[in-house]
Amino acid sequence: MILKNALITTKDEQFLGYLEIDQTGKIKKIVKGHTEKVGIDCNNNILLPAFIDSHTHGGYGFSFNKINEIDFLTKFLKYKNNLHKKEGVAAVFGTTVTDTWKNIKLFTEKFNYLHKNYESFLLSWYLEGPFISKEKKGAHKQDLIISAKKQHLEYLKNHLNFKATIAIAPENNVAKLLDKYQNDFDFTIGHSNCFNFSKTHKLTTYKRFTHFYNACSMFNQRQESLVNLILENKLHKNFLVELIADGLHIRNSTLAFTLNMLDIDNICIVSDSLPEKGLKNGIYDLGPLKVEKKSDLFYIQNSSTIAGSGKGYNKILKNLKKNTNINWSQLVKVSSYNVAQALNLTHLYGDIAENKPANIVLIDKNFNVIFSFINNKYFTNKKL
Repeated sequence: MILKNALITTKDEQFLGYLEIDQTGKIKKIVKGHTEKVGIDCNNNILLPAFIDSHTHGGYGFSFNKINEIDFLTKFLKYKNNLHKKEGVAAVFGTTVTDTWKNIKLFTEKFNYLHKNYESFLLSWYLEGPFISKEKKGAHKQDLIISAKKQHLEYLKNHLNFKATIAIAPENNVAKLLDKYQNDFDFTIGHSNCFNFSKTHKLTTYKRFTHFYNACSMFNQRQESLVNLILENKLHKNFLVELIADGLHIRNSTLAFTLNMLDIDNICIVSDSLPEKGLKNGIYDLGPLKVEKKSDLFYIQNSSTIAGSGKGYNKILKNLKKNTNINWSQLVKVSSYNVAQALNLTHLYGDIAENKPANIVLIDKNFNVIFSFINNKYFTNKKL
């Protein structure tokens, strides 16, 4: 199979060319320029590595907080198909909000099942709570927030068959305990009102920062807030700072500023999308809370507190490209490559290269998905 007349875009370059894919879905050849060979004409549209959304609570009616329900698998597969077809997303971190510890233990079994059977799609379980702060709880139920204890981390370590991502408010959790388990989990700083982090914690214990600027201690000229921590320090390799680049969670001028301040290799774009992304406006459940969908944003019911995003991942990238000076190769890094590299998955995702699987997405200049090709299967609403 040949894809021709494509603006092939990698983390290193962009060029007009064509690629040949074999029957197993692997890229056999990449060539710059035109070809007269029979193939799918990409009409000078943009061909990129398929995206990775590493912080999402679900969408199109599927919720990772509701994987204990009887029909969860049907909804999960519909959600997966919609992400491939409509947004060009190849893989996700399935994210849960704060819930009871009893429910979290039940989630463990279901996440093991999903990861075993859909490992290339569900890359991690992202526990965005309960080990966060009440002061910066956002859309989390306050009375369910707790500090991480040895028994919690031991349970997850012993019962999960893969490495989970766990949000931590450093000020409410013991640094030595986290250091002990740093190789068992990917800890992320999130929903935290921490100041003077460096006095008691080590940044090397953590692998990422949860939705930077949102639900964290803000810039302070006299103390080391979490924003100060990230902007004032050299971040270690594979440490990822999440940005919700929808133009709503962070204003666009601040997005542009942040891209200039941080190394592009330390940034990943996330949606933080809620389960009702893609559905009509209205009142919905988010774990134990009620939220209201208003266009592309969700709010805690009867408040102005933002609960999450309703914008598709491809449209979030459109906003990022339109309103900052990010180039196409940098966009590949923040939308797929950086996450893939942090997980040692660049043999599957984040690249377009010979002898690698063709996990790719074709978009037009407005970031509409024409088709995605993921795990040797087409996903599209259009006739090719």
